[in-house]
Amino acid sequence: MAVCRRLWPEKTARNLAAEAGVSERMAAYWLAGKYDMTLTAAHRLIRSEHGYQFLAALMSGSQQGWWKWTEHAHEIGEAQGEVRRVQRKIDRLRAKQQNLKIEL
Repeated sequence: MAVCRRLWPEKTARNLAAEAGVSERMAAYWLAGKYDMTLTAAHRLIRSEHGYQFLAALMSGSQQGWWKWTEHAHEIGEAQGEVRRVQRKIDRLRAKQQNLKIEL
């Protein structure tokens, strides 16, 4: 539920309900700890756009080799995305620099 609160600090139950395919009331019960989430709802969350964050929360503390490999693969992908963003910034700055007219 911490992932839900982090993702949706406002209207948490409403957003959780929409992602999990349940009523807002049931989502509020889950957030309050009155009921456990169903496997079907967890399945929907893991397959959502924020799925990795939910999966990581479920697997927290796991020492399984396959999970450690998955965590590292995710971190590599994140780092590669950062490298691409920085490279695009460098390319934009170089293009601006080439358009400058410098009088000596």
